[in-house]
Amino acid sequence: MDKCIWNVVILLLLEKLSFLSAQIVPNCDSTIGCLAFSTQAACTGPDEFWSPNATHGGCCPGCIQALPLGAVCNEPSTTTVSPEGAPSLPCAPGLVCGLGNVCRLNTVDCLSTYHVATDTIDWVPQCDSRGQYAPKQCRGDRLNGRCFCYSAEGKRIFGFSWRNQAQNMTCACSRRRADLEAEGRIDVTLHCTPDGNYEELQCDRGVCWCAEPQTGTQQPGTRAVPEDLWTLLPCYNETFHGVQYLRRCESIAFSQILQRRQFIIHGHTGVTFTNVICNYDGSHGRYVIEGQE
Repeated sequence: MDKCIWNVVILLLLEKLSFLSAQIVPNCDSTIGCLAFSTQAACTGPDEFWSPNATHGGCCPGCIQALPLGAVCNEPSTTTVSPEGAPSLPCAPGLVCGLGNVCRLNTVDCLSTYHVATDTIDWVPQCDSRGQYAPKQCRGDRLNGRCFCYSAEGKRIFGFSWRNQAQNMTCACSRRRADLEAEGRIDVTLHCTPDGNYEELQCDRGVCWCAEPQTGTQQPGTRAVPEDLWTLLPCYNETFHGVQYLRRCESIAFSQILQRRQFIIHGHTGVTFTNVICNYDGSHGRYVIEGQE
């Protein structure tokens, strides 16, 4: 009798543990180390492909079983199974089940380049640990090659450097500005250096601070101040920064933003402007549109 009771208790405990484990949501911030299968070269099987979130509950890269380019696939919304009764495999990372139920290149995914022979393309982009385009992309040899800044979706953004001078190039400022603009902000005032890093003195949304060039974080031992006190910052240089933070192109662009807002407030929605295009360092863009020219 006692043995039966213990068996029931054990079964109840196992069910409870199973329920609790199903409720646990993996916290990728607490994952320490992602060493196993951290590179594409570790996936050697014919149906093995590198994925940026294959292991540790989706927190670490690893190898997964998936369908190659050109294989017959099922739409993600379907629940069909193979003749053997096992669930059908998804298309490999970088591919999508496209027209005709065939795995095709997902051209907006950086991992799509893993499925293309390198001798058929002129440039193989670098992908980050999430499978997106890395902020810095380099082409050419170390002597004459250049490095450029890119958005996570693979679009060229402000910032470049010769490859032999790009050791400290992070493109962190350019990537941050591109992300904020993609979210809908039209009043970003972060200033980037020509290689896409942060300028030392930064102001945005009424606050100014001395920034670390590679990350944009506040320099140790300094404080952020309201924008009208920006000249008190230790990184302020009157010769370089002048008397106002916004530069000539930005001043014109921001005056347009303020005018648009006033027109909208007063109910005038049909007013149009020729947008002033500024670079991320505050200078004028590569072209200007005036009227029809």
